[in-house]
Amino acid sequence: MTTRKVTVFLGFLGVLGCRTAPSGTGPAGLGTTPEAVPPAASGGSSEALVRAHPGHPMPRCTAEDPLALGRLTAGLAAQPAILAREGGALVAFRTRAEGRATLNLLPLNADRQPGTGIALNLPHTASFPALLASNDGYLLAWRQDQGDSQCLSWWRLDAQGRPSGAASFRTLTHCGRLGPPAFVRNGERPWLVAALRAEGRSALLVSPLGGPEVLVPSPNGGAWSLDRAPAVVPSGDGVRIYATAEPVVGEPERAVFEVTAPSGQVRLLARDLDHPSAQATEGGVLLGWRARGTRRDVLARAWWMPLEGDAPTAPLTVATLRGAYETSVTVVPLRAGDAEYAALTVSALSQDAVGSVNLSLLTARGALVGRASVLTSLGLRDPQLAVSVAGPTAWVAVDGRDSDGTGPELLVTRVRCNGAEPVAPLDVPGPAFPQEPLDPPTPPARLSEPATVPEATCAVERSGTMATLQYQTNDPLRETTGAVVVTSTGVVTAAQGRPPDAPEPALVLGWSGASGAPTARVLPGVTELLAMDNAPGGALLVFNRGNDGGGALSVAFAGAPGSFTEARAVARGVTSALVLPGTMTVFFVRREADGARSLWRTRLQGARSVAPSRVLSLGPRDSLMDAMPGEGGAMLLLSRADSVSGEVSRAVVALTVQDQTAAGVVPGDPFADPLGFPPGLVQWAWRPAGTEPGGYFTTQQGVLLSTTLRAGEARDARSLLGLLPGGGALRSASWSGATRWLAVDSGLGEEGSTAGPLTVLAVDRPGALRGVTTALPGDANALVDAVALGAAPLDAAGSRHRVALAWPRLVQGALRLEWRLTVAACTLPAR
Repeated sequence: MTTRKVTVFLGFLGVLGCRTAPSGTGPAGLGTTPEAVPPAASGGSSEALVRAHPGHPMPRCTAEDPLALGRLTAGLAAQPAILAREGGALVAFRTRAEGRATLNLLPLNADRQPGTGIALNLPHTASFPALLASNDGYLLAWRQDQGDSQCLSWWRLDAQGRPSGAASFRTLTHCGRLGPPAFVRNGERPWLVAALRAEGRSALLVSPLGGPEVLVPSPNGGAWSLDRAPAVVPSGDGVRIYATAEPVVGEPERAVFEVTAPSGQVRLLARDLDHPSAQATEGGVLLGWRARGTRRDVLARAWWMPLEGDAPTAPLTVATLRGAYETSVTVVPLRAGDAEYAALTVSALSQDAVGSVNLSLLTARGALVGRASVLTSLGLRDPQLAVSVAGPTAWVAVDGRDSDGTGPELLVTRVRCNGAEPVAPLDVPGPAFPQEPLDPPTPPARLSEPATVPEATCAVERSGTMATLQYQTNDPLRETTGAVVVTSTGVVTAAQGRPPDAPEPALVLGWSGASGAPTARVLPGVTELLAMDNAPGGALLVFNRGNDGGGALSVAFAGAPGSFTEARAVARGVTSALVLPGTMTVFFVRREADGARSLWRTRLQGARSVAPSRVLSLGPRDSLMDAMPGEGGAMLLLSRADSVSGEVSRAVVALTVQDQTAAGVVPGDPFADPLGFPPGLVQWAWRPAGTEPGGYFTTQQGVLLSTTLRAGEARDARSLLGLLPGGGALRSASWSGATRWLAVDSGLGEEGSTAGPLTVLAVDRPGALRGVTTALPGDANALVDAVALGAAPLDAAGSRHRVALAWPRLVQGALRLEWRLTVAACTLPAR
């Protein structure tokens, strides 16, 4: 067997083939010259809900060039396992021989040079090898396939990695569908663990070699995952197992459980994550796992959990892997400087691609020391690492490809960290998007069974046409915008576009109450409706008049039917805006004369606007996502799109701008410590109250997530509602007292059928799903991409709400669309 060096091409990977983010440039047209905006006043302050985290000295970590040690079989995953010891290592991997997969053993010396390898002569197909050290050699376990059944076998190997004879070959008695096995030693006794499905049930098969086999059933309604080997650490006279339970039907989330064997005690640790790794530490366990971050991203997390009592901190995000595919976190002991452990991950866009080996160093209690990409441009067939540590060196085996492109190769590299040679601290954010663990005394009874969705009962009060507009392109939604606000006395609607036979764009305002004929008013010259929301006694509107990508900003108030007050020419060059709900305050993003962008604030006072004040400077990819009143000020959600596109991910931050701050520029970059990296739209979910935190919505792969914001950190991201394939996009939201109403794309059912084009739901503090309906708007031809939603409470208890939906639909046979309105009284189920 020859040894060849793989050439490594250094360089960081980019994410290719993604759409660019939409431009914020407005439509062209004639405009008026606005009043000059005064410069930002000095003084004042603004407290930001972000927090910096000091770093540790980062040791210098390097990886050797990977060596290609053996030819693999095309079309067959090698599934390597490696065990490092003083003076070398042993590697086990799969190839095909005589028409079936078999195992190969290859010893390596201290210089990674291979000795004489052997191919095991097994009577069955073998997969998923696992290695464990014994006093005089090694133990090798694997999954054997025997027709429709799979069993676990193990064999003793001598110090040279050769089987010690047929007498040491053993097979466990329980067979069925099996996942990969895990090996661990507790004192003198080896333990073998794997997930098993047999006779319609799922269990963890736990075997102290030479002792009785134990079966630990999965939580009710779920099944132990067969994808990866569970993580196992010694504990007392037995072992602690950390395994993923996946749903059979129903809930879209996977969860990690802690299982104590042989007692069989099961405890839920956290949801919406999987593939744990574990290392026993003094007084606890250091866990690593992967969690959902965005549609294309993976978050690598670590968490130190004591053997007794509560964990002192929440799980920590040690790396956000952009475009990572099926990666996992491998936690190993690796001492260097302040670090005692390392979490290794692979960032790869897909299987059979080029990836990077990433190293995150941790203290014994799971604090982040630093992070580095120690190896880039590594050819991979499967982005899973086999890792084993001997002294200060981590040995890594990979199912990969040689750089010459001749075929699949078994690659081995080594990673070392020098604590005596620190490097400059890396620009790594601290705990971003940590997930607060769950710790009930027993696993829930309905982990993976279909969840009961509380149905909201909605009775339509009235419906009709708000406005009829014409369009001239193949994309009519580019030429119109609508909004709706429910007030204490009725409903205010707005539709922007070009009325039929009108010489210029306009804004069509409408008022409708419980009684009396609707009232309409047309405002010519409005080129862009930016925002509209509740204000005391009516609705506050923000729109542009004019051209050049922003025109002249107007702030207007629509009160009683037909009553309208407008403050014109508030600012120029405004590209987006938000109304602070329930107030007369507006936040807007403005493009300055030099091309820079900044966030401003103003408010309507009588018939005039208060002179705008600048809040902070924005980058070219920064956006204002949402705003809500907070204690003494406004709570803002801002995002910074990925350099490729916001469809890939966005860094999200929350800022509080105090009411008494006349004008204060927030110092520094607010995105230095982001809350997380979700894609697309982010919206506030519920309001904070006293010491109770607020929360916000994101979506991931058709699942609506609610995330708690506490003390400047995002925690406890949980699945709130699963939508059909293609669904999950947030379209519109409205406050109704303390209840948040949301309109979400339902997605498509099987074979392209629709099951309600829109899902309307209500969420209460702290992120509890109160009610869901797919009966609104009840129009199969609704263009739900442009839907607008408004809501207001009908009782003090918060159980009845008036909900209004405005949406456009095309008029058959004409280049026109109608803006339609449906108003319904909705009753939420009792808490």
